[in-house]
Amino acid sequence: MDIIKRLLLLAAFVVSVAFVPALTGMHPKTVYGQPDGSTDSDMADQGDMGYGSGVESLESDVSGIQADKNRLLATRQCPGCDLRDVNLAGADLRSAELGEVDFTDAVLEDADFSRGANLGNANLTGANMKNVNLTDAIMNGVNMTNTDLSGANLTRVELSTTMKGGLGGEGIAKIDNTNFSGANLTDVVLADANLDGINFSGATMGGINLSGTHLISCNLKGADLSGANLKSAWLFGSDLSNAKLNNANLQLINLKPAVTSGNLPDTFNLDGANFNGANLKDADLTGASVKGTVFKGSKGLSAAQKADLKKRGAVVD
Repeated sequence: MDIIKRLLLLAAFVVSVAFVPALTGMHPKTVYGQPDGSTDSDMADQGDMGYGSGVESLESDVSGIQADKNRLLATRQCPGCDLRDVNLAGADLRSAELGEVDFTDAVLEDADFSRGANLGNANLTGANMKNVNLTDAIMNGVNMTNTDLSGANLTRVELSTTMKGGLGGEGIAKIDNTNFSGANLTDVVLADANLDGINFSGATMGGINLSGTHLISCNLKGADLSGANLKSAWLFGSDLSNAKLNNANLQLINLKPAVTSGNLPDTFNLDGANFNGANLKDADLTGASVKGTVFKGSKGLSAAQKADLKKRGAVVD
């Protein structure tokens, strides 16, 4: 009797083991491999975990940038292209169409963008543009934040920087911490721009239009501003030592802040600068360092101003 009971219990157990998975829809699964050789498992693959899509995206970006670079070099036509971190040092890009291109952190040293190359609304943030040729280039609306343009030639470049409507707006160039040392900015129009703190040391700026421009605390040491239009420009705190301002228009220039409190500088360095033939009508030179500064032939200075300047070490008529 005991044997029969045991057999009945065993049979009931076997039936339950087979019946429960069928009832619940569960099926045995091999984790590391199915009998047919497949690898179906409950573990997520790389795509499920987010790795696969990230790698594919990176590879796509790299291949896309290389494709844009090849296209540019072959056709000089690449508006809106992604050229971040690309190396185009010494490239011949004369008359190229590069509107809205992204040159962030690109190496463009010694490249030639002359003959009307269009860089309108391009992003040049952090780009190395040392010694580039931008003669007659179109650069309206460019972003030149932290761009190195030392030694670059920007003669007659079209560069809208007016503050009217706000800096950084449509068509308005953004110039922030840009390096123009030794650059050629002949006949460039930078009127009403905000160029505070910019390095223009040793730059050639003959005929440049800087009327109404903010040039507070700029480095203009040794810059050639002959014939420049600086009417109503803000220059307090700037260093113009050894600068050439022959025949420049400095009417109504602001060489000292209206309020000297806060962080605004109230002194400026004009030592050794040459103002021969410059128009200094209504310019306030009070407090300027003028050791060896040449004011011979300057216009608009009163007899009292000349006497004061001479007393402070300037060379006057």
